Amino acid sequence: MATAQRILSKNPEEIPLIFVPGVKGSSLQDKNGKKVWVSPKQAFGLEDPHLDLPLEWYEVHNDPEDPDGHLRWRQMKDDIVPRKPISKVARFHIYGKWLKLARKLKRPYFEFAYDWRRDLNEGSHLFRKFLENVYEKHGPAQVVTHSMGGLVVFSVVNDPKYTHLFHNVLFAGSPFSQEIGFLFDMHAGVPNGFNNHILDPKVLFTCASGSAFYPFHDNPKVFVKKENVLPTRQHPEPDHLHTTMHSDQEIRHHEEFLRDHPDLAVFDVDFYDPNDWIQHKIGIFSMDYLNMQWKLPSGAKKEDTERILINHMSRSLHQAAHLRRRLRFDPNVAYPPMAMLKNSTHPTFARVLRDGPKAIRGFDFETLPKTEGDIRVSAASATLPRGIPCEEYTTEEEHAYLLDDPQVWRIMDKLNNYAGDPEWFHKTEITIVRRKVEGKTVTSQHREHVIRVL
Repeated sequence: MATAQRILSKNPEEIPLIFVPGVKGSSLQDKNGKKVWVSPKQAFGLEDPHLDLPLEWYEVHNDPEDPDGHLRWRQMKDDIVPRKPISKVARFHIYGKWLKLARKLKRPYFEFAYDWRRDLNEGSHLFRKFLENVYEKHGPAQVVTHSMGGLVVFSVVNDPKYTHLFHNVLFAGSPFSQEIGFLFDMHAGVPNGFNNHILDPKVLFTCASGSAFYPFHDNPKVFVKKENVLPTRQHPEPDHLHTTMHSDQEIRHHEEFLRDHPDLAVFDVDFYDPNDWIQHKIGIFSMDYLNMQWKLPSGAKKEDTERILINHMSRSLHQAAHLRRRLRFDPNVAYPPMAMLKNSTHPTFARVLRDGPKAIRGFDFETLPKTEGDIRVSAASATLPRGIPCEEYTTEEEHAYLLDDPQVWRIMDKLNNYAGDPEWFHKTEITIVRRKVEGKTVTSQHREHVIRVL
């Protein structure tokens, strides 16, 4: 299939802008129009809507709307639909500051809300259709996306059939590399506001989107004292679906960590094997999971529960691995101008200690040292995959508030000024960098191409 040509507007006021929020960033409503995510009552624990998804999946082949088979396995739906990006909850703003400014722009502006609970391949499919509609009326779009929304967006950017739909893209705190942070939510549970139940581990287990965060077996994030190491199992060589493309920073961090902790070894666990979740009692499998109230398929009996849970997890993990494969560098893609915004100033959760002194049902999320990041996503993870051209910007804002940094608007203007040139990354620019070295200010000039740190 021939790649469509990117037809560009050179007037910034004519370039459409699309915003794509991150996980939990779109409000959800039921079939009656009632908001089920997230209202002040829900945030304060006064109301608990049932956000867990059905556990039933079905297989689809030869769908003309999905010619590449990204949606081979599809999870049954409930009656909940996305509404719009969340501005604030009670007096706490989420995307409110950025949205207020974006909605005042004198240019075509759109917001893509999606059901962040569901398979991200599904979100990608819906976003591509949304983007095509914008393109037909306004031409290639500038897309600004936060956190998990970046995975939805980049999976479309990275397909040469659809790259022409983009004028440029800004990614803010998107976890392009798999980490272990979401395991804390799945295993220990994290309150949302003052509500401990609305997205507890049982609910999150039903949400396919979370599976995309788990590291592959060749990207270890769980460690154990050497005296407690279990006999190493024989694993098949990782196939193309289960291989991590590590960044140089990730490789360096891993080597430094093992060098600095000679008493530790990698804990042998494969997060893409449901049997390992059961064997090591991870997440719901460390609880009384067979007696939880699940949305079982029609006609299923209680004794079918474990089989249904394992089947759901297998489908969810299959789709997650497929999404990760879609995010790798493709030499056939003429990448549009892209930039990433990340933070490296906050301690960020990055590793787990098996049976550590502060373990919660076998997993210690506190003892091992943290890495640099934005509290939620590490700086290494927020980097686009190896080989993909981009500009890099840093901020001191926390993960939830990355888009509040005023430089975001300057970055957006700069990306628009590239006019979507497919050779944009060959343009050089001299950057003046001033740093404090031993109390003295040192000034240097850098002429950089693809990665430009400002």
